[in-house]
Amino acid sequence: MSGLTKEKRKVERINLTISGSMHSELYAIAQKSDMKILDAIREAISDWMKEKKSELMKEGYLARAKEDLKIMQEFKHLDNELW
Repeated sequence: MSGLTKEKRKVERINLTISGSMHSELYAIAQKSDMKILDAIREAISDWMKEKKSELMKEGYLARAKEDLKIMQEFKHLDNELW
């Protein structure tokens, strides 16, 4: 048996409704990529999630940088006194 726990192997089923044109395009892309439609959907969702996580992290870093800059400006006078 694999070292994976039951929780990591657990899968969830969802129903997805897409337009006919999207289905046709998805089918064509999957076929050209020698993939099953399900695998193409999984890959697309995984890529989308990675992109969104990256965007959220960037937003967080920028917000933190603005906060750090504000704090730095508030204590700038102390730096001048020490030098």
